[in-house]
Amino acid sequence: MFVHKIGTEETEKSLIAQFPEADLILLEGFKEKPFPKLEIIRNGNSQQPASNPVGRFLFVTDIPNADFGGETLSLNDPKAIADRILQYAKNGK
Repeated sequence: MFVHKIGTEETEKSLIAQFPEADLILLEGFKEKPFPKLEIIRNGNSQQPASNPVGRFLFVTDIPNADFGGETLSLNDPKAIADRILQYAKNGK
């Protein structure tokens, strides 16, 4: 695992280029970009999606019975979230 805080001059492409051997890279932010993403919606922070829907394949939330118009998993189920990310990485859907 590698954690790197970026400055405004770095792009997602420059970050991804730092890990040519990686099979999966998770980036935080870049919510307006069209590449594959999951969106976390936490009760008390937001109630609606804020990311570009292009590429979004999953919502993760702690809001009970939430309906954001797409596949939604509980923030309290990290195994299901990890399994879904790996499924998307393997199958592209």
